[in-house]
Amino acid sequence: MIASQKRSLLVWVERLPFTREGLLWLLIALAMLVTGLLKGINLIILLSCWLVVLIAWNWWLARRQLRCLDVAGIVPDFVFAQTPFRWTVNLTNAGRRAAHGVVVREDAAPQSWFVRCADAGQTVRLEGEATLPRRGACAWNRLRLACGYPVGLANIVRDAGRPEELLVLPRPGTLQRGVLRHWLSQHSPSQGPVRAAARRQPTAQLEFHGLRAFRPGDSPRHIHWRTTARRGEVMVREFEDLPNDNLVLIVDPRTPAAAPIGTNAELERLVSLAATIAWEWCRQKGDEFALAVAGASPVLLPGVTGRELALRVLKELARVTGSPASWSGLLALLEHARLPEAAVLVLTLRADAPLEDLSQCLRRPVACVNVARAEEQAFYLDGEPIKNLR
Repeated sequence: MIASQKRSLLVWVERLPFTREGLLWLLIALAMLVTGLLKGINLIILLSCWLVVLIAWNWWLARRQLRCLDVAGIVPDFVFAQTPFRWTVNLTNAGRRAAHGVVVREDAAPQSWFVRCADAGQTVRLEGEATLPRRGACAWNRLRLACGYPVGLANIVRDAGRPEELLVLPRPGTLQRGVLRHWLSQHSPSQGPVRAAARRQPTAQLEFHGLRAFRPGDSPRHIHWRTTARRGEVMVREFEDLPNDNLVLIVDPRTPAAAPIGTNAELERLVSLAATIAWEWCRQKGDEFALAVAGASPVLLPGVTGRELALRVLKELARVTGSPASWSGLLALLEHARLPEAAVLVLTLRADAPLEDLSQCLRRPVACVNVARAEEQAFYLDGEPIKNLR
């Protein structure tokens, strides 16, 4: 009871438009005013009134400083949990007078800047670095402006904007793609035939092979004009198809009880592994990739690898929570879905995952990694940064 009353008193004091020095100054002025009135000493009454006027003047001037200021925070397109990122704040003075002694603070970071002077019509660019502790939705852009100019007795605080929801992506790691591909070829026999039957992907990155003479049916876009002019014969570029590297990734976030984001360390490691695999797989463009997430509301995200699909997949993984839901909904979803001819990798936290039912539903063998047993350590390193998409 006493502790709650103390907290309420502290909150009430923080809401006052005064600094600690200003509050002490005001109490002294009031004490002098009462003393002067009781004793009938006009000089003390005059001095106390002057002190009160000084506080009021400081409050009015500081409030005027913030009236014409506007601030906006700019964060990157995507932010990973527990990974430092740089962001900027633009402070704009739209007034006709310069603003002095302004403090810009972001409560979500937390971080603050002191702007000594912002001239009229000037935009001050502030840069900072922040690290968000966990994935999922985060209240961002809770920027606040504070000013106590010029004598620091008043402290005017103004919220600069409405809080926005920033979706923090799962923590990245380091994936040894070659080791995982070899592991899949051993545990999922379909991986070999799929890679052997390479076919041209319309959005895939082709590898330049050489030059040859023009043949009927060749695209005019592939003509190498410099060599054609030099040899007097139409020459075209010849490309070699890169073998496809399709993958179906199934995430099983089943836990004994409901596990919100950030409450289960094994679940966070599972989601981080899934995000790292998806991010790494999408760095090579043109392959088919599909993510399936089991749960009460199963999710299926198929597509062609690239930056767009990577962000869609990571945003979906950022919202994953643990639950004791069964696989029935996911099996029903996969049974009628069009999935690529690819190896199937299941990430789970339990030893009794219904892999046989999944294999019969997909009509192909599946490979499984139990993250609770740290079976992913052969090809995955947790907590290390990953490469950006091209």
